[in-house]
Amino acid sequence: GLALGRVDGKRRVRFQLGPVPFTGGQYWVTVGVHSRDNQRVYHVQDQRYSFEVRQTEGRRDQTYVPVTAEVEDL
Repeated sequence: GLALGRVDGKRRVRFQLGPVPFTGGQYWVTVGVHSRDNQRVYHVQDQRYSFEVRQTEGRRDQTYVPVTAEVEDL
């Protein structure tokens, strides 16, 4: 997971993923927010979002997926 520290109140969290090592196809994303010790689940959106990867000839798969996140007041 990605440690965001304490997030109080209503917030929007935006994630950005770097190069992803997927082959062509449609992929579904599950997002969950839980306590640091994984004992309490605050929110889960199971396979609610999807994205499509188009296969490109000559494309080399990558193995490093950098992720950043930002939290903003609503």
